[in-house]
Amino acid sequence: MKVFNRNIVPVCLGLVLTLFLPGPVLSGSDIINADCPGQVTCLVHKTSRSRLCLDLSDNRKECVVTGMVGGEHITTVEVTGRPGDSIQLEFKTLTGTPGYTISGDNASIHRLGQGEVRIKLGPDSPLIEISLSAHPYGEFEMRLKKRDPLLPN
Repeated sequence: MKVFNRNIVPVCLGLVLTLFLPGPVLSGSDIINADCPGQVTCLVHKTSRSRLCLDLSDNRKECVVTGMVGGEHITTVEVTGRPGDSIQLEFKTLTGTPGYTISGDNASIHRLGQGEVRIKLGPDSPLIEISLSAHPYGEFEMRLKKRDPLLPN
């Protein structure tokens, strides 16, 4: 009677090593940083999710968000403003393959070029969510600024 299958040992050993080999380790302080004086209303780090809340209602200063995402880790940036506000977003990849999606009720989203987006907040819901993720790993820089409503779109 054969109890041990030698063919399965390399597969199991490979899986175990893959789980424990060092790779990018995301810790709460490294995941996301926001240079946004007076605009950060919440910052929450959990095992595989981070959430950053920004209020651009009154402040016209540029907000710079940097961070890393990867594997199962997803970062969500919630941006609030006033109904009808226009927000300029510039997204830059620093390393890896980070990406983003933007959603918001009745928000109009216009892609202007590579990594550049103009967002007009909805009349009823002045909130958008930007979800950032990457596979396997990526670092990003995102710049957000409330636009002057008198400037042409």
